[in-house]
Amino acid sequence: MRFLAAQAEYRSLVYAGFGMSAGRVFEGNFGSKSRLDYTLIGDTVNMAARLQELTRKTRRALVFDESVVQFASGKDFQKVARLKLRGKENELDVYSLRNDLLIIDTPYESLKKKIRALT
Repeated sequence: MRFLAAQAEYRSLVYAGFGMSAGRVFEGNFGSKSRLDYTLIGDTVNMAARLQELTRKTRRALVFDESVVQFASGKDFQKVARLKLRGKENELDVYSLRNDLLIIDTPYESLKKKIRALT
């Protein structure tokens, strides 16, 4: 029981946020003959990265844009915010799934303070 209690303390310090966008990307090995890296590039990838940043503001572990809602119709989506993304001119609707497991209870800044206190 003590082992589980100790794990739970550190587990509450874990933060993971995921942003999703649907669309075309360029994928493959990019670089030169001496160094190749497998990567994805494109506006869709950038959009997903910007959405991931918004998980801190929306306090949801998974957020996505309208392109995912259109692609995966029939799911139980919830609009969680209308925000301006870095690098974009217009605001856009940000969605998540209706699932309490995706709600992040502790604000990101509070988690950072707790982690700093451990070091």
